[in-house]
Parts: sequence; structure tokens; C-alpha cells
Amino acid sequence: MTTSTRLWFVAFVVMVFAIGAAAGVVLDRAWLAGPRGPGMGRAGGPLGPFGLGGPPDRLLDELDRRLALTPDQHRQIAAILEERRPALQKLQDEARRGFIDAQQSLIDAIAAVLTEEQAARLKALSAPGRGGPGGRGGRGRGGPPRHP
Repeated sequence: MTTSTRLWFVAFVVMVFAIGAAAGVVLDRAWLAGPRGPGMGRAGGPLGPFGLGGPPDRLLDELDRRLALTPDQHRQIAAILEERRPALQKLQDEARRGFIDAQQSLIDAIAAVLTEEQAARLKALSAPGRGGPGGRGGRGRGGPPRHP
């Protein structure tokens, strides 16, 4: 495999990886914890086909709006949401850590195929705070030049 072909392959894999990371962030922000407006729910979300989700206060307000809760029901549901919040947060944190670990494993596997110089450049691209996978920043920010 020529150096040019390797670089294109690495660029492709890094791009696919970055798209996956971005999709994970979008799902985390928009679907699991994002705001919900009327008609914006998603089937299969935190409460199934009802399209309810997001922060507990928003969820409670939406349930109240759709179901006309009594004050006693409102209080009881608020207590249930508060009681279950730590377990749900723990699951979300574990999923996030698992995703980050999988990203790092992918980068390590790709780096094993590369030359030492290419592996160092890949690690720089994927470092937190950089423009690559796992990092912040847009295209063209931080990182080595595209062509050797």
C-alpha cells in the first residue's frame, strides 16, 4: 500500500469516526436530554411512543399538559422522577464512557497499521481539543497539514 493510499484510508476512517462521534453527541444532546416541544417527540424515546423526554421538569410539565394531572399526581410523579434521576444519569455516563473507550480503541487499532510518523499525526488529530475525533473544533483547526 502506497503512502498516498494509506493517507487517504486514514483520512476516510478518521472522517467516518468523526461523523460517528458527532452523531453520538447529537443523540446525547437532542434525543436523550434535549428540549421537546409539541409534536417534536420521537417514538422509542425515554417514554416510548409518547414522545416525552428531556429534563425531568420539562417531562413533568409535558405530562401535566397532555394528561391533566391532579396536584397529587404531579407531586407523586415529581418524586418518582427525582428518585430515578441518579440511576438514569449513571446509565448515561456509562454509555458515554463506553463510547469514548470504543473511540480510543479504534484509534489505537488504526495507529497499529501506520508508520510511527503517521500514528503520531493520527494521535494529534484525535486528541481532545483538536479538530479530529474526540476533540472539539471545526475542520482545519489544529493538527498537522493535510499533505506531507
